[in-house]
Amino acid sequence: MRNPISSNRLPRPHRPNYYLAIAVIGLCFFGLTMVFSASVTKSYAESGGQSTTTYLYHQLTSLIIGVCFWIAAYKIDYPVWRRLAPKLFYLSIFILIMVLFMGRTAGGAQRWLDLGVRTFQPTELIKITFILFMAFWFEQRLSQINSSNVAIPFVSIIAFLGILILEQPNLSTTIIISAIGMSMFFVAGARLTTIFSLFGAGALAVAFLIKNESYRFQRMMVFLNPGADKTDMGYQINQALIAIGSGGLLGLGFSESRQKLYYLPEVTTDAIFPIIAEELGFIRAILIILVYLFIVVQGFKIAKKAPDEFSRLIAVGISTWFMVQVFVNIGAMLSILPLTGVPLIFISFGGSSLVFSLTAVGILLNISKYTKEEVLSENSGRRWGNGGSYLPGFSSNRRARKKRI
Repeated sequence: MRNPISSNRLPRPHRPNYYLAIAVIGLCFFGLTMVFSASVTKSYAESGGQSTTTYLYHQLTSLIIGVCFWIAAYKIDYPVWRRLAPKLFYLSIFILIMVLFMGRTAGGAQRWLDLGVRTFQPTELIKITFILFMAFWFEQRLSQINSSNVAIPFVSIIAFLGILILEQPNLSTTIIISAIGMSMFFVAGARLTTIFSLFGAGALAVAFLIKNESYRFQRMMVFLNPGADKTDMGYQINQALIAIGSGGLLGLGFSESRQKLYYLPEVTTDAIFPIIAEELGFIRAILIILVYLFIVVQGFKIAKKAPDEFSRLIAVGISTWFMVQVFVNIGAMLSILPLTGVPLIFISFGGSSLVFSLTAVGILLNISKYTKEEVLSENSGRRWGNGGSYLPGFSSNRRARKKRI
């Protein structure tokens, strides 16, 4: 196990992972163009014909705020988060509870706090504070990671957050947070049998929640047979598939989407990927997916060479967050998964998602400055020399912990 590193004896910094930064910036600016394209008709109608850029300006403002948060997070050396993690986590739980009593309701869900000028979605904050807290919490318990003294409290934390988030209701975010926690628990040294047991228990819990909530059950039925209810619960997924199919290989052309003309709901948020596929085509849509894959791979590479367990677990948590959320969003639009209400990170319209996702990127880039070797050097052909495992680069640490335990 690596010793915790204090902020006054950090390894000598080197270049951060610029490839990650460039990929994220590229997606953000691409997102601006797609939000503009998807929202032109909606902006024009909502402004009474006065503007076609309402959503674009709002998203641009969110991007500017997000970049400021990114820079601030990058400037804060990651060991500082070790001290702040519990306080931030408890604060975010308090804010999450506030939503239950004074949250703003939209689309049948009570997920937002009204700040006057803007709205704020606390579940986006809880993702990042949860990652920081669990990295801190697991680091303190590495020597007993496979005991019930860790597994039971871990499940209790997930269950408590799940109850708060499900009250909104927001099952998809509960699943994302659970996946983040499980990946961090595994990398911290938990046995595969423990992970599979928790996964099985989680799957049963999700099945129970779906069975006992009519709208979730109807969504599952639509997922199993999208053509059975094309005018009601199955309307959105059928329109999404029409958009993706009508784009062909090369697309209809930028801003030429037909589905955004009030056929496909939520074109600026959850359903922006079908608009991308419709306007730009299958080939460019695949390129966007590959950029996401590149970002996730860079995140896990940073985790692989992280200087201590705290930073390693943070990097794994953030990378898992991005990977699972992108998969859930795009998978739902392709009818691989049931419909959910999660945005496409860096692209979808939404201030809270964009701001806190960019904050997470800032933390990840700060960690990349202190890796044992520059991640950029790996991309130039140098070997890392830490052979295969369940997740690349984590096997030697897991074996070492098991010997000590």
